[in-house]
Amino acid sequence: MLTADDDRIRAELGHCYDRTAPPVVQRLRDEGARALRPVMNAAAALYRECLAPDWRDLRRTLDAQVRCHAQTVATDGPAAMLSRLHPRLSWHDAGTLTVERPGPVVRHRLAGRGLQLHPNLFLDKCAVLHPPDRPTAVLHPVTLAVRPDAAPDGLLALLGPARTRALRVVAQGPCTTTELAATLGIAAPSASPHTNALRAAGLITTTRQGRQVQHALTPLGHALLDANP
Repeated sequence: MLTADDDRIRAELGHCYDRTAPPVVQRLRDEGARALRPVMNAAAALYRECLAPDWRDLRRTLDAQVRCHAQTVATDGPAAMLSRLHPRLSWHDAGTLTVERPGPVVRHRLAGRGLQLHPNLFLDKCAVLHPPDRPTAVLHPVTLAVRPDAAPDGLLALLGPARTRALRVVAQGPCTTTELAATLGIAAPSASPHTNALRAAGLITTTRQGRQVQHALTPLGHALLDANP
């Protein structure tokens, strides 16, 4: 961020804020790059105090969202994935991203420059950055599928509660047996039968890394979880 010049700062702020922006944004508009250092120091302090202790779990959630997008692209195509990002976003095959918001509808013509997706755990609506010289970027909330309380979890009947929990933990991101056991709240030897059964069913893969093994979801495991969110 500290490498950004005055023009880029003002252009990108212009995409996100109107003239009633917070004082820190107004200062960035007025002073440009000279005002970045205090913002960076504040962001670093916020990260250390509020995010760093849970950063590993946050990254796993974000990585799971990216894998979900990739699976949707593979099965239904990119247009379907983009249309499901957020209710206010829609995608047209002509290469236009439409954003519905109060006031006039905004249409972004991508013109072959590409599109970057940035899932965010702290947003409840989308923001679209459309610079003229770089790919369009969409910042969007993480979409976590929630099953209604009255609906049964089909995986419980198939795998049982312990292995269902183990499969859902692995789905959050590759992990070792020790990490899996810690998340499940059980001893590491007790986690091994679960990983053995899931691997035998083709739902996870296990690879050795030094003295440890790491478990990751297979395409079949992804499909099973997609069908039973």
